[in-house]
Amino acid sequence: MLLSAAMALAGSMVVGDSGTVSADHDTTYTTIDINQTGGDIHSDWAVLVDDLLFFDSEDREHGRELWVLDTTTEQAQLVADLVPGTPSSHPYNALAYDGMLLFNALDADGDEYTYRTDGTTAGTVKLGDWYMGDPVVFDGSVYFGAGVSDDDPSGEGGVGDELYRWSLAGGLELADDVWPGTTSSSPQELTVVEGATHDWLFFLARTSGTGEELVRYDPAGSEIADTEPGSSNIDADELVAAGDELYAVDRGFYAVTDVEVATFDASAVTEHPGIGSIVRDVVGTEGGVYLIGGAFPYVSVYWSAAGAAPTIVPDRCTYGPLVPFGDTVLFETTYYSGSGLCSGSSGYLVRASGPLGATNDLTSDRVSPGVIVANDAGTQAVFFGTDTDDERNLWRTDGTSGNTEPFLEFDQPDDSKVGLYGTTSDFGSTWWVLGSTPTDGTEWWATKGTTPGTAQVGTVSDRTADSFAQWFTTAGDHVVFAADDGSSGLDIWQYDPADGSTARIADLSEDDEYAGPFVSNGDRALFETDESLFSTDGETVTDFADSAELDDWGDFGAAGGRFFLSADLGAGDGEELYVSDGTAAGTTLVKDIDPIESSYPDDFAAFGDDIVFVADDGSSGEEPWFSDGTPAGTHRLADTIPGPDDGDPRDFTVVGDLLYFVDDDDQLWQSDGTPGGTSAFVPTDGVTTAGDIDDIAT
Repeated sequence: MLLSAAMALAGSMVVGDSGTVSADHDTTYTTIDINQTGGDIHSDWAVLVDDLLFFDSEDREHGRELWVLDTTTEQAQLVADLVPGTPSSHPYNALAYDGMLLFNALDADGDEYTYRTDGTTAGTVKLGDWYMGDPVVFDGSVYFGAGVSDDDPSGEGGVGDELYRWSLAGGLELADDVWPGTTSSSPQELTVVEGATHDWLFFLARTSGTGEELVRYDPAGSEIADTEPGSSNIDADELVAAGDELYAVDRGFYAVTDVEVATFDASAVTEHPGIGSIVRDVVGTEGGVYLIGGAFPYVSVYWSAAGAAPTIVPDRCTYGPLVPFGDTVLFETTYYSGSGLCSGSSGYLVRASGPLGATNDLTSDRVSPGVIVANDAGTQAVFFGTDTDDERNLWRTDGTSGNTEPFLEFDQPDDSKVGLYGTTSDFGSTWWVLGSTPTDGTEWWATKGTTPGTAQVGTVSDRTADSFAQWFTTAGDHVVFAADDGSSGLDIWQYDPADGSTARIADLSEDDEYAGPFVSNGDRALFETDESLFSTDGETVTDFADSAELDDWGDFGAAGGRFFLSADLGAGDGEELYVSDGTAAGTTLVKDIDPIESSYPDDFAAFGDDIVFVADDGSSGEEPWFSDGTPAGTHRLADTIPGPDDGDPRDFTVVGDLLYFVDDDDQLWQSDGTPGGTSAFVPTDGVTTAGDIDDIAT
């Protein structure tokens, strides 16, 4: 939790200039430079939850983990290092749900689990001993295929790989045991279709005696369309919604035009011969379903609507991907000449209309669009394209050739491999782009696409190596952080939001190879290096350990505008609890918790304006403690493991006015900050062990 607080401004930018904007096509754009000055980030996906952009990435100290960018403050941070250090948890299958992000990730043993997060370290928790397969949001819950062990705390396991749902209110629930008993039906390709009265959930699953078939979910008992009688499987492995219709495709082609039919069985499914090959890509639009197929090199675009057999949209070939654009699709052409089915060169941006049975070239030259992303309304798309000067820039289109043009230029030749590339996503009115420049490396960019003027926040230095700027936090009116500008090693820097200026405020010792974490009380920040403990007001840096005459120190935290720290000032008390304003004069002993030896306060966490921590009073072992900064207001909350054995409390989590934590026996506790108000927590479902406090921290 303190780590999360210290990193609340991680990823902040400082001044620089990494792009030029075409005078003919002005637009507002901003870089979000996470790895600072040349350190690339490589993201496989991005999901927006309200104002938070979640994505996977890695930096110098961590493997591939979950990151978050606050799009209102343009600050980014590592959400949680689920596999500590440089190994990776590889988060995937992420989706937005009820103001949070759900995702799968690996643990240190390589096992997969599902987590939820609000964008903070403390708010990132494992949901149980299971992980989601093909998750979708449906009817207020998240539905997915999963195998849940019979000893999972939910009590919902032991039935094989089946259809489950999860919500904050209900937790994990078995939605349907499609193949009753312990045999798995293995639900996959979960797809939601908008019906006239309500939404419907479809998926592929195996059942006894039917093979893998198309299933319509019903709380009273899911219905199965046995399209291939007996134990044969449906000849499709992808489902896609197109308006209020459902299509199942691969070598076969199946259509459900009435998803609300009273009885869902094989008679509700229209089957047509396939397109003679595997399907390379398939997307649904309001105007029907589009797919790519045909034996190489006849990779043509097919279209179907109202359950009709798929037909070729002539003239252009593509390997995809297809990008929905209203009731049409956008794609990049691939070269083929002489087939009679398609013609022309590769690298053109094309719009294909199934209803019109025609294609329209949006570019008159080869632009090699590669990544194309359209907004939900199908009124605008952006893509990476090569212009007539062979420069790789960001383009936009409204679906007409006259309004398809580059609008963000970087003066980077296409063959330099440092122009814009990677992933783009459209969220609302802002395009989020993962792009590269020589000075910044690969970072997040934001653009409105049409607003005149430019605004950019750049980097610590103009060198192409990483500065590894980190631990961004506030100190007075400034943002302070640690960074290496390439000339003097690791130093402490300030950023002034008022004028966008950046300056070095402390030149650390050559022996200091590390600085952090930074913890702020608002007016000042404390941070530790290899050599000492420092304090800064955002303008100057003081050796706090030296000025306060600390013989030793341990952990530290902040609450209520004060610092709390474990320190030994050489007065014979040992390492005990101190409160400080970040100056030597403002540092006083709160309480000598262990009068004989040291209590070693540790694991500080804010609880409102007060602090909770772990300490050993010499008789009850390491237990949870509370302090308001006064001797009388400092007390042990509970002896969770009675006697001198350590309770080892962990995972301090505040929910409303209550504190939750877990002891060494995995017992979950709750507290109002008083000994009388601290007790083992017993939820209404009778679960008394924490399961990592997953179902409590909301």
